[in-house]
Amino acid sequence: MTRAANTPYFSVHRLVQEVTRRGQRDDPTHSLLAEALNWVNDAFVGDPLDVRNWPILDPLAPHARTVAAYADEVGIPDPSARLLTVVGALLFQKALYAGAEPLMRRALAIDEASFGADHPRVAAEVNNLAQLLQDTNRLAEAEPLMRRALVTFIKSLGLEHPSSNIVRGNYIALLQAMGRTDDEIRIELASLIG
Repeated sequence: MTRAANTPYFSVHRLVQEVTRRGQRDDPTHSLLAEALNWVNDAFVGDPLDVRNWPILDPLAPHARTVAAYADEVGIPDPSARLLTVVGALLFQKALYAGAEPLMRRALAIDEASFGADHPRVAAEVNNLAQLLQDTNRLAEAEPLMRRALVTFIKSLGLEHPSSNIVRGNYIALLQAMGRTDDEIRIELASLIG
């Protein structure tokens, strides 16, 4: 292992990484992997949507992706899903959509299995994925996801909750981008709320 002199980076030779991983395959508790996952999770702090946090998050992002992927492979859902979500959000904020989408989809699948489809955490991830789809001009794919997120937030948190209001605004913007008229949007919202 070597540490770069003037930067917060270190590297471990690929062969050392592979030997270490193979040695851990016989550990049914995956204790070392869980420990590494928690270290990276503890270090990966700060809002990925805030550019001021990028100097901290950028060097950790590859490590977070890797450890979360390995932990997901062996069935450690949390904080694997959280790391995949925040790295996905970081890439999404940087308009690196091709890298963000699979992470966001995997985090969503993990959390759906853990919390159920109607959990607010899942709804937030559904909304974020819908936002990515909208930003990549896949409006027809985004619309049912955004609707699902809105319905979940309204049912679980109430109509006036800030999360419900944010997603309602996102949904209105999406419907407008799809060419829906104000009357069509009003009818659609009434059918979801009422």
